[in-house]
Amino acid sequence: TIKTPTDRASEIAKSANLKILNDAIQNYKYEKGKFPETLEEMVSSGYIDRIPESKWEYDSLTGEVR
Repeated sequence: TIKTPTDRASEIAKSANLKILNDAIQNYKYEKGKFPETLEEMVSSGYIDRIPESKWEYDSLTGEVR
């Protein structure tokens, strides 16, 4: 499959945003001893300014976001 530059840029942005979310989740767990219940809790607790736009799936038991 041939990807357009726009498709590739979107993939790179999503990958960078995923790293930001994962880093913030790990910082939250380190400081609070548990994963946040929701991604919105990351915003209200000040770990991130906003949730990057995308359709994220988050598992609060494992801290996995995809």
